[in-house]
Amino acid sequence: MHKYLFVFLCLIIFQEDIKSQPFGANNATWHYSLYNYFFPPLNISPIKVTSSPAFIFNGFSCRNIYVNNNAGCMANTTYIVRESNDSVYYYLPSSNQFVMLYNYNAAIGDTQSIYGMDISGLDTSIQMVVTSIGTTTINGSLKKTYDITYASPSHYFDFAGTVIEDIGNTFFLFPQWGFCDPIIHELRCYEDSLIGLYQVYSNLPCDSVVWLTSNEFALNDNILISPNPFNNEFSIAINNKSFKK
Repeated sequence: MHKYLFVFLCLIIFQEDIKSQPFGANNATWHYSLYNYFFPPLNISPIKVTSSPAFIFNGFSCRNIYVNNNAGCMANTTYIVRESNDSVYYYLPSSNQFVMLYNYNAAIGDTQSIYGMDISGLDTSIQMVVTSIGTTTINGSLKKTYDITYASPSHYFDFAGTVIEDIGNTFFLFPQWGFCDPIIHELRCYEDSLIGLYQVYSNLPCDSVVWLTSNEFALNDNILISPNPFNNEFSIAINNKSFKK
C-alpha cells in the first residue's frame, strides 16, 4: 500500500512539471532591485530569488521560493507556493493555510485579499483591485497580465504592480511591509529553462549594482536618478519610466 501511495505522489509531481509552466518550475530564477534610499550604501542592488524542485506538502505539489537577502521588510526569506486552476497560493505558517497570491483569470474590477504576516507574526490582509488585464509575449510565449492597485489609500503591505502569468508581480513576488526601508521592488530579470531569459531593461544587467554618488546619475543615458542628495523625495527614471520615493 505504501509503495502505491509513493508512486501516486510521484505522478502528481511529474504531472505538475510537464504542464505548460507551473509557478517556480524549470529552475526559475528572478532578479529584483533593492532600493537603498536612506542609509549607506546608497545604491540599487540586485536581489536574487530561486525555486526548489517540487515536493509534497500538506497533500499538494509545492515548491520553495528562496529570497537571498531580506533587508528587513518581509516576514520570511523562504516561501512555500503551489498552483491550482490558474491561481498561485503561498503558505502562511502563522495560520497553517495557503492563501491566494495571484489569479491569472482576474477580471477588471475584481477585488483580491492579499494576506501576509505583520511584524508581530499575526495574519493581516489588504484589499487590492484589478485595474486592467492584457497579454504580453516573452520570448515567443504568450502570457496573461493584470495590474493591481490598492482599494484603500491606507495599506499595510506594498504589493501594487503588474502580474505576469508564471512570473509573478513585477513589484515583488510577495507582499512587503509598506512602512519599511530599504524595500525590494521592480523586476529586473526572470529566467527558466522553458521561457529562457527575460531581461526587463536591456541596459540594466540582472546582477549589477547602481551606485548613487552624484547629483544626477545616468547609466547609458537610460537610467536617471535625481536629485542626490535629496530632502523628501527623489525620482528614478529607467527607459523613461519614472519611480518616486
